[in-house]
Amino acid sequence: MDLSKLGDDELRAIADGNVSKLSDATLRMIAGEPAEPQSLPRQIGRQFGLTARAGIRGVTAPGRMVGDALGLSSTGVLDAVLDRWLPKPQTGVERVAGNVAEAMAGAGGVAGMGRGLTHAAGPVAQRVGAVMAGSPGTQVVAAGSGAGAAWTARELGASPAVQIGAGLVGAMAPTVGPAIVSEPLRRLLRGSDPSTMQRNIEMFRQAGTSPTVGQAADTRLTRGIESVLSKTPGGAGVMARKAAQEADDLSATINRLSTGLSPRATAADAGESIGRSVQGFRDGIRRLQTRLYSTLDQHIVPSTPIAVMRTRQALNQLNAGVPGAPNLSRVLGNAKLAGIDDALAADLQRSTQTGTLPYAAIKRLRMLVGEQLTDAPLVSDVTRGQWKALYGALSDDLGAAANAAGPQARDAWRWANSFTRNSMERLEQLAPIVGKDSPEKVYRAAMSGTAEGATTIKRVFDAIPKIARRDVAAAVIGRMGRAAPGRQDELGEVFSPETFLSNWNRLSPDVKTTLFDRLGVSNVREVLEKVAGVAANMREGSQVFANPSGTQAAISAQLTGLGAGGAALMGHYGTAAGLASVPVLANAGAHLTTNPAIVGWLARNGRIPPALTSAFVGLLGQDVARPPFRAGLLGEETPMHPPGAQ
Repeated sequence: MDLSKLGDDELRAIADGNVSKLSDATLRMIAGEPAEPQSLPRQIGRQFGLTARAGIRGVTAPGRMVGDALGLSSTGVLDAVLDRWLPKPQTGVERVAGNVAEAMAGAGGVAGMGRGLTHAAGPVAQRVGAVMAGSPGTQVVAAGSGAGAAWTARELGASPAVQIGAGLVGAMAPTVGPAIVSEPLRRLLRGSDPSTMQRNIEMFRQAGTSPTVGQAADTRLTRGIESVLSKTPGGAGVMARKAAQEADDLSATINRLSTGLSPRATAADAGESIGRSVQGFRDGIRRLQTRLYSTLDQHIVPSTPIAVMRTRQALNQLNAGVPGAPNLSRVLGNAKLAGIDDALAADLQRSTQTGTLPYAAIKRLRMLVGEQLTDAPLVSDVTRGQWKALYGALSDDLGAAANAAGPQARDAWRWANSFTRNSMERLEQLAPIVGKDSPEKVYRAAMSGTAEGATTIKRVFDAIPKIARRDVAAAVIGRMGRAAPGRQDELGEVFSPETFLSNWNRLSPDVKTTLFDRLGVSNVREVLEKVAGVAANMREGSQVFANPSGTQAAISAQLTGLGAGGAALMGHYGTAAGLASVPVLANAGAHLTTNPAIVGWLARNGRIPPALTSAFVGLLGQDVARPPFRAGLLGEETPMHPPGAQ
């Protein structure tokens, strides 16, 4: 009699002598009668029933573990119900398959319970739920392989300790096995520490692209492999396309950054924006000056007589001729300044108080001179220095009158004059920049000297609002990666990572801070630094086994083709096939090294996922739910005495 076809309950019934629990098929088998053959539909129905039985037992395993521990005989009650409605496994193979399905269903149930616990109120329950719900696919596979190993050992007659050990090894096999194989490869290509790869992957991601294996690992081995692939037929095209794709990705990132700051990203637009903003800055200064000096007017009566001795002295010095050469003095003298001196002298003679003019008149004269000073072009009849000397003399005369008018007038004068002096200095510094005859020249003047320091651009940014700063920054960013004319297309839009890196490195740290940290927009400089880092990474990779002339790829292609053809003509078909396979292997290698999934896989550490814990729990729970039993998978069954039997 072949006992391998009987289930656990029937074997125990035979041991107890309880014939009433045996099925008709079992009784026929005991009697030596031939088994009743099952039709195909019945066989299919039986397999569905066995699968349903395993699934029900699996999803209820956690609950049955708790119920059995509390003495509720949950497993016995469930088995009684299942025995009534569903078939039971009768062979060792069916038992192993059923227990594998049961364990996998149980692991799915554990993962579902874990997802429920992640929404629990307590932090401990949430952490437990996260472990149980983690990597559900790994849990299911591990539970199935663990159950298959444990129950195979059980059916072969192994001891309980060996069964549990086999189950644990089987559960770890889906992850530990690949890790044992893959981890040495990972360490060979990227070293023992994956942090460098992870940092480079993140840097490329923030720059808008993805690295190759060599760019991410940044080791000489991987760089060398990619350098060889880039010069080998079959791999050269793949590597070239990847480099072009990276350049296009960086160009898209730069364009998004530039247009996000300002759609007007040309040098002309930036220059016009600077000019308009400085003019607005000048107008704002004048308005504030007017308000400050109107405060002084509250303490000095407009008709107050003001002595203009310092103003007369300044005009005399500015109009001084050449001693002993009156005719030359007349030719070289400045007619406008001479006219101001003559007009001032005539007004002083007509004044009711000899040698003085009203406070309102001197204030007005000083304001007009100030406008000439701020608006004067670089080339004019009266130089900026001459206007400045006359303005200073008028200020001294007004200051003397303010001091004589009392402390309140003196304080109002000090504040107004200090603001005016500082503002005039700033406008004077900006004059050489905004005084150009074209917007493009204004932009170039603003950006002059940025390799040495930020003095000029800082003065400009201090005088213009954020929206104008963004116009300037957008123009700088948009031009920074523009390829050299010899490598440009007809639209002039080709982006060069090498050019971008060179231009980025030419900017001093202070200039980068001024240009990109004062825009009211976050992450601009950070993104630019990531793009520069990617460009530097690409430059470093191109230097490994460099072939500046670019002839290596062509030579390799010719030698491979000629070698394969020559070997075939000479009858060395194996050699010809080997040479012909070089492009195929190089193409496959290039696709692997440029595949983001491969790069991400190399950057990970091989480890056992915490989710396997729940697979172990499910496996142990399954063993606890089963009564002690040992049988042969293919041979005769050997039942153990059930509890209480003699």
